[in-house]
Amino acid sequence: MEERIRTKIPDEVRLVAEVMSCYAVRCFYDYRHPCSYFKRWGRYPSYDWATDAEEDELRENYGGSATATAVYAGRRYLVPELLSGCRKAPIMMAGLNPNLPTFFKNNDRYIYPYFDDIFQYAYHFRYRTAYKREITKGFFEDHKTKRLYKYPAGYKGDDVQMRPRLSLRRGSNVETEISYVRMYLKYAGLIEGLRQEVGLPTYGETIRYFDDFSYYNMVACPSPRWDAGSFGEGGFDDEDDKQSVTDECLRDERRGYFYFQFLQSKPKALVVFGNSMRDNIIPVFDGFFLGTAPERVRSISKLMKEGPFYIQITEGDIEFKTRLIFSYHASGAPAWFNKSRPYVIDALAEEYSIGNIRPNTASDGFLRTPGRCFYCDNSLFRAAGGCVFKDAFEEDVDATARALATGTAPAMERFVDRGISPEVVAADAASGDGAAISPTNPAAADRYVTALTLGEYGRRVTRASTSDITGDNEARAAVVGELRTSDAVG
Repeated sequence: MEERIRTKIPDEVRLVAEVMSCYAVRCFYDYRHPCSYFKRWGRYPSYDWATDAEEDELRENYGGSATATAVYAGRRYLVPELLSGCRKAPIMMAGLNPNLPTFFKNNDRYIYPYFDDIFQYAYHFRYRTAYKREITKGFFEDHKTKRLYKYPAGYKGDDVQMRPRLSLRRGSNVETEISYVRMYLKYAGLIEGLRQEVGLPTYGETIRYFDDFSYYNMVACPSPRWDAGSFGEGGFDDEDDKQSVTDECLRDERRGYFYFQFLQSKPKALVVFGNSMRDNIIPVFDGFFLGTAPERVRSISKLMKEGPFYIQITEGDIEFKTRLIFSYHASGAPAWFNKSRPYVIDALAEEYSIGNIRPNTASDGFLRTPGRCFYCDNSLFRAAGGCVFKDAFEEDVDATARALATGTAPAMERFVDRGISPEVVAADAASGDGAAISPTNPAAADRYVTALTLGEYGRRVTRASTSDITGDNEARAAVVGELRTSDAVG
């Protein structure tokens, strides 16, 4: 694709503003837009916070308070979803659509976030972890009435559903409590399994595992399922209708919300859950796969046997590699997910063993991925204390290699100013180049990383720094190409 027009607003901040208003405005001024589909599911009881401070208080507790007094925001169409968790977590997990528990029977008490404040919206998706909120049972019973709201027919031929109205005005206080989502807890269980597999201590609280992965649900608003063939009157008109909504959010030639959040995050591993996400994620990365690309028509069980699959992203000054790991859906196919769980954990453990996922020696978690991030501290919003991982970012090995290749004094000064010796920078860059070519020739990569002493690496970089190198990517290609053809690779 053509390089995007760059602005001074970091992508992770720009996306908050874009996504927050995307569905809300398109729902009304663009009737024929694919995302007008979400109006079919109706409006649901929603809550807001009285002040920004309440979001910070929930953040301090990380898991949110067990009960919290919120502001009743009436019945609203649901807000679009952002990537949840730390933007620079080394592992990203992706299912296709956010769930909508109220749609299913006997879930009347669920209440959904409706924030018109960008700070609260941003921090809800940064720190919500594994839960949604419900109205407490006692408060719900005290305020429900005999009047009913009509909701669309359920999937697989269920009847039109009726839900009780509440005797609450907008702006009234409403008592809420946490309701943990089993699917998200299973995501956390994969990180727990990874830590067990590689010999790291496990945590006493499940909530702590959410530090080390982010999870993506398509930013379109929640719907009950993502199956055009099994809905009643509220469902998709056809498969093309469904695909147009998916493409709107995932593909970079459309709004690309998934793609651009992925670029900023630079995850070392992306765990893809379910057939629907498999079918949609593979085309997003068309042209980026190292070696043979996975086939959309292959079953997940076959893809697990055929891997590993890696993608190498190069766009402008962004360059990184990610492993794609396919898994059955944690809630859509729980029995099959349990069978695929050991494979996912083993694949993540492999990335840990070769140094792609790295422990943070200063704490129990993993290092953040390379690159800057302003999500928690920028000109639009800021959490108390800013970024909680500001001292736990992995060095950008690729950027280091490019800076060494161009040989510019300012580039070297940047590393020295950060307290990193040129020798250490060179050694890390050599290892990074080894990882970059290992999918095409693992044995050769191992040999040259072993052979490249600090002086040897510096000599090769100097030889590669010819006068016709005009940009970072050209410098990178020259260095890696020189290494591949060297006698060290043999």
